[in-house]
Amino acid sequence: PKRRYRLLEVSRTCTIQEFIQEHCELPFNGCLRLYCHCSGEKAPPPGYLVVLRDRESGAVLEGPRVREALGWGPGNAPAVIHPSEYPTAVRTRFDVFIQSRRYNRILVPHSRILYVHPEDRPDPPKSSR
Repeated sequence: PKRRYRLLEVSRTCTIQEFIQEHCELPFNGCLRLYCHCSGEKAPPPGYLVVLRDRESGAVLEGPRVREALGWGPGNAPAVIHPSEYPTAVRTRFDVFIQSRRYNRILVPHSRILYVHPEDRPDPPKSSR
């Protein structure tokens, strides 16, 4: 089963921790959270989740094919990434969201975050004992 992502608009400058606690009524570590990548920064390490959100349908794509679509093979993401450098097929159709593990990441007005509420996580696989 897939995760159910929720999209929220950021209305004021704040940290991602403040935003999650105020708008999701969850402790910061209580949900999976991703910010919309909209400026140049260091590439996320391989263990970080990167997803694409289709601007028209709202569908969220995740998994190894996302990094491939961005032109990042295993272990070869560039040191610094910028949205203008994404392949045209990605840049024109999708928003790129990157997992945030930092509580002090600054969110700016008119940006967006995706989050997965604990209730929306797929059930863990059942043991086959």
